[in-house]
Amino acid sequence: MRNGCLGVRPSDVNVLFLMPIFDTCAVAGHDVTSQAANAWTRGLCVALRSAGCSVRLLGHEPARVWPLGRHLVPGAPCHLDRAFEQRLIRYINAPLARAWTLCQGYRAALAEETRRLGGPAVVCTYNALPWQLGAAAAAARGGTTWISFLLDDETVSRGGWSDYTHATRLAAGHVFVSQWAYEQAPVTHKLHLEGGVEAWHGGAPERLSPVPSVLYAGSLSEAAGLHELLAMIDATESGEVEFWVCGKGHASDLERRAS
Repeated sequence: MRNGCLGVRPSDVNVLFLMPIFDTCAVAGHDVTSQAANAWTRGLCVALRSAGCSVRLLGHEPARVWPLGRHLVPGAPCHLDRAFEQRLIRYINAPLARAWTLCQGYRAALAEETRRLGGPAVVCTYNALPWQLGAAAAAARGGTTWISFLLDDETVSRGGWSDYTHATRLAAGHVFVSQWAYEQAPVTHKLHLEGGVEAWHGGAPERLSPVPSVLYAGSLSEAAGLHELLAMIDATESGEVEFWVCGKGHASDLERRAS
C-alpha cells in the first residue's frame, strides 16, 4: 500500500469484502443489523466499483443468539441488496456453535471465492472480528492481499493494540476511519479514511432550519473525539449553532454544557 493505493490499476483489482450489504427495507425492519454499517459499506463499495474495481461481498446476516433470537439458522438471500454481487454465509446461531460455525463458514466461502477468481484478489475485513480474521489470515498465507478495515475501535482504545496487531500481522495494510486510531495504531502501511454522507440534502431550501445544526453520532469518549467536540461547542456563541449529540457513554462535561 503506497500513498493510499495498492500499486496496481483499479481495473486489475478483485475485491472480496467480508461484509454484506442488505436491502434498505430489510435493514429498517431488522433489530440487529446496523443501518450505519450498511450505509458505510454501500458507499465504499459503490466508490470502488466506480474506480473500476470488481467487488464481491461475503458475509452473514446478524441475529440474536437462539433461543433469544427467532432463528436457529439465520440468513435470507432476499434481504441482500441485489445491486451487488454477494454470497450469504449460513451458520448455527446457538451458544458455543455460533462462533465456530461462523469461522468455518467464512474460511470456506473465502477460499472458494479466491479459487473461483483464479487470479489476484484483495480481501477486506470489516473490524477485527474472529471469523473474519481467521479467514483473511488463511487467505493471506495463500498469497492473497489482505487489507484490514477498523471502524469500531472501542475495544482497542480500552485494552491496547497488542491483540489487534497480533491478529492482523499478515495484513498488507490497515484502514482506519477514526483519526485517533490512525494516529495511535502501531502498524505500518496505514490509511486514514473518514466516513461521510452520500446523500446530502442540506442545500434544499425546504430543509433548512432557522439555526444551523451540528450532529454528532458516536461514542462519547476521548478516543472518539469528545475533547474536540467540547472545544467546538465552547468556540460558538450561545444560540449560534445547535448541537445534536447521541451515542454510547457518559460525559459529565457534555451534560454540564447541555444543562
